[in-house]
Amino acid sequence: MTMIVLRSASGKVNVVETTTGYDMAQWTSQGEVPADYNPATHRWNDVTRSFDIYYPPMPPTPWRQLCVPFNVGAGADLSLLAMASSAQFLANSSRNIELIDAASYTEARLTARVTAAGVAGSKLSPVFAIGFGTNLANYFDLGDAEMSVSLAAVGLVSTGWFALRTSARADNRYVTIKQQGGNGVASPAVGRLTLWLR
Repeated sequence: MTMIVLRSASGKVNVVETTTGYDMAQWTSQGEVPADYNPATHRWNDVTRSFDIYYPPMPPTPWRQLCVPFNVGAGADLSLLAMASSAQFLANSSRNIELIDAASYTEARLTARVTAAGVAGSKLSPVFAIGFGTNLANYFDLGDAEMSVSLAAVGLVSTGWFALRTSARADNRYVTIKQQGGNGVASPAVGRLTLWLR
């Protein structure tokens, strides 16, 4: 069977079929076709005897990203008061622990908008744990090695993309930010602070 699409002088579009070749006498109209008919977006439906819109499957998105914000306040920066030299949770508080599903991601990066500089060597690093807890010793670097952003100068800083540690690539992973390298006096501050996964 041959399907043929015809447009009349009035602009109406119809589909006709023939079983005996291109004999005009054998053509029978099967129904109106959308004015925007396109073989790439419409498919003939033998049940309804009409065209249905066809939605081709979406291609996979290779750079689908997960955004995990740790500070998003538009009106106030997060001040890391008298930041210590030793490792601490962000702002010396465990309230910034987040639960994520990282099973389908392979890379991560940390970005920070530093609004008040700390001393040389002060930095922030993303860490994770397999179970929830408030003991920083049970949190591990998100990458195979420590990846950190410097707080030594004002600006927008990033770790760049790095490979996730294999044990971090699973559901129910607890992520947070570790701070360290201060002098116990200076109080660096950040605006936006975001962990990205892709």
